[in-house]
Amino acid sequence: MRQNIRGIFSRLSEQIFNDRNIIITDSIDRYGALLNYIHKKQTPINIETMKNDRIQYEVETSKEGIPTLSIERNGIKSYFHSRVAPSRDARIFDQQFFPEKYDTLVMLGLGLGYHLTPLRDIAGQFRAIIIIDIIEGIHRELAPNPLTSFLSGTDNITILTGMKPEEVIKYLEQALDVSSMKGIQVLAHPQFARIFPEYCNAVKTGIDSLLTKKAGNAATKRAFGLRFLKNALKSLPLIPQCFPASDLKDACSGLPAVIITSGPSLEPLLPGLLEMQKNVIIIAADSALPVLVRSGITPDITVSIDPQPYIREHYMRSPLRPGLHIVTPTSDISAFGNGGCVLSLNSHPFSQLIDELFPDITGSVDSSTGTVAGDAIQTGLYLGCSPVAVLGFDFSFPRMKIYARGTAYQDRYALFFQDRFKPVETRNMDYIRTSSGALREQGRFTRKSFLQYRNAIGQLLRQQPGTTVYNLGAGGLPVEGVPGISLEDFSGRYCPAALRKDALLNISASRSKTLREKIDFTMLKSALKDPVVFERLMEASGVNLRNKTYRDTLQQMVNIITAKNKKQGDHT
Repeated sequence: MRQNIRGIFSRLSEQIFNDRNIIITDSIDRYGALLNYIHKKQTPINIETMKNDRIQYEVETSKEGIPTLSIERNGIKSYFHSRVAPSRDARIFDQQFFPEKYDTLVMLGLGLGYHLTPLRDIAGQFRAIIIIDIIEGIHRELAPNPLTSFLSGTDNITILTGMKPEEVIKYLEQALDVSSMKGIQVLAHPQFARIFPEYCNAVKTGIDSLLTKKAGNAATKRAFGLRFLKNALKSLPLIPQCFPASDLKDACSGLPAVIITSGPSLEPLLPGLLEMQKNVIIIAADSALPVLVRSGITPDITVSIDPQPYIREHYMRSPLRPGLHIVTPTSDISAFGNGGCVLSLNSHPFSQLIDELFPDITGSVDSSTGTVAGDAIQTGLYLGCSPVAVLGFDFSFPRMKIYARGTAYQDRYALFFQDRFKPVETRNMDYIRTSSGALREQGRFTRKSFLQYRNAIGQLLRQQPGTTVYNLGAGGLPVEGVPGISLEDFSGRYCPAALRKDALLNISASRSKTLREKIDFTMLKSALKDPVVFERLMEASGVNLRNKTYRDTLQQMVNIITAKNKKQGDHT
């Protein structure tokens, strides 16, 4: 068993390594005569890249005597390279490649590769070069051409052709390791951007969001890596009492849901929400819990994923913990309450370890947005709810407010910190001016992080073609691509009668469904006590292995927790 456990992380690392080094090559006669290649006519290739989009390409002979490329898109013919002297494309990015500053290069547009000839002598100085083109199979034209054949025969050059933007981003998500990169340079061939503007913009936007997310994750890992792992070890005795998130799969299929977070637009709709709460599934981010409880609204599900101890403030007005509570292994221990929560695995290595040892048992509502609001939405989608309405997702400071009245954040200002010289309104204004840096979007003060969350959540919602999604409330920045609806219309159209929530959501009725009965915690304990596995776990969690204090503290926690559980007679 120990060898199997030790192999978990090595298999994961090997898979990531292989994914990052895919070289697209084809069995082409690389020794064919250049003269035959020049006079060859390429049979047009038809591909469907976007809806109602038709693309053909043809290799022609230029006046310079070397191949050039023409592209016909929806009946309009354009030349990727010059018809006269395509080799002059080498000037486009001449003196613009900086391997000493950027160790990763992403190029949009391959064509016949003339614009990349300056890389011939410096390609080896890059850690990775990734070339992306919308035309499937265009890389086959490189090998017979002595000017560009080096592009298809260099180990650190990856060529992606014929892939949809979302497929490209998915590949890059696996291939790019921001934490170890020196820098990344993203360039686009000008003619490629003119012929395929939608494709170029989609890939660029996706790369920007991906890098922002990865940089944020790296920063989070550096800031909270130790806390994440300590939280996971502290929660270990409580995990057996939790129910698996997999029990929630499609539990509310076809039922309406309102997903709530703590933005200011929540306040005006609280009375209407109170009236309709029996007719709809209410899912709340933990920060919205005190606002709802003081208004007499009982959320059916509360989601709490943050590792910081300040989330304890969210539960001060609701000690009885109404409804179900979804937590992760790295949530602050206060989110677990007295146990009986629903456990959802996240992307932390500790969760990966659990899933590798006991696959497909626990389940996950992780949205990959990095926000508790995103995970609350993912919970509604996981439950199978439809339609889904989002409320309090403001991504800005509407009416110069930070959060809804009654949140723990606003209570700090209104109840504890305000005085006659700095009342709550003044403190709000100071916070907004400082945190926004005067950034505005559609006339509203906001923050870059808010706009990034908005984009991530918008992508999440737009990827649910079978689910009807609405924006509720007004005043903030709406989720892009999601239509708005009034609470009255949503209630009248989709919430006409009371729901039998007890039958749908009372998973705690049977204690046999807890993870205690589904997971062998002895095996998990053995994995944690294995020095090799635990060191890999610390390393993957961002813990500084050179810091002996950190290592000793974490190891001592493992020893204490396992010894304590043994005395209590638990599986662990």
